[in-house]
Amino acid sequence: MKTAILALLLVFISAAAQEQPTISLVTLVAMPERYHGKPVVVSGFMYLQREHNALYIGKSDFQHGALKNAVYLQITNDLFEHVYRLNGCYVVVSGTFDGKNTGHLGLFSGELTMTKVSPASTFIVPKNERDNADPPACK
Repeated sequence: MKTAILALLLVFISAAAQEQPTISLVTLVAMPERYHGKPVVVSGFMYLQREHNALYIGKSDFQHGALKNAVYLQITNDLFEHVYRLNGCYVVVSGTFDGKNTGHLGLFSGELTMTKVSPASTFIVPKNERDNADPPACK
């Protein structure tokens, strides 16, 4: 009986150690050394453009060019088509964080190599008439 409990406990500890922590992008940007080289899950506003693939804390950070409020996104070829259809959307991204690599020209607060991406919500927000930048996938 003790052996079975010990085995079950070891399986639980092993599974818990492999889980990616869900953290705030604000925390990731503020403390990059804490998460360097580790798998993480974060959410934010994703904008993709040549040499400027990034996950921002919010859409207004993107609109105002607050690049230090963003991490550069390294996207694998396998994910690119799936990722691109979510361009301009709020997303949840899983990946490995590199706090020492700060993206194109060192403009960002780190780099996240994506392994998974999904929409952050299915909630539909009415479009603001002053903002025409929303791609069809986010409407």
